[in-house]
Amino acid sequence: MPQEETSDRTWLRDLFDAEHAPIWRALLAWTGSPTVAEDAVAEAFCQAARRTDLRDPAAWVWKVAFNLAGREMARRRIDVALPEDADPAADDATTLSAATLDLLAALDRLTPQQRGAVVLVDGFGLPSARAAELLDTTPTTVRVQALRARRRLRTALTPIEEAP
Repeated sequence: MPQEETSDRTWLRDLFDAEHAPIWRALLAWTGSPTVAEDAVAEAFCQAARRTDLRDPAAWVWKVAFNLAGREMARRRIDVALPEDADPAADDATTLSAATLDLLAALDRLTPQQRGAVVLVDGFGLPSARAAELLDTTPTTVRVQALRARRRLRTALTPIEEAP
């Protein structure tokens, strides 16, 4: 485990294998930017590699990755990096399906708190208490924001039927 100062870094490889993809997907859904997601995850794992005092390395990496992505979003002065006139070839968008792009556009219409709550609770199945730790809020706030986000997403993603 990381508490022991040793040259054996298999714990880090195991942690990366288990957590990299879920954290990246959560950050992509939250930020809308594959680049911000990848940079935040990479930096969080780099910082974890330098630590020897982590009691819960997975929780620590999730929290650091979300904090880094949040700071990058603020630095760029963006809510979500998915502008209406986005070039589909830019920022690795070509690897995303049309349905994923629709979902990201719908997530773009949510507040950052709503987006974070619905991504972590519904997208990744985290309990509201765990999501609250990652988002630096309370479990009650997470539940309320996730409920509001679901309502807004349902409206945004439900196709409007043509009138007869």
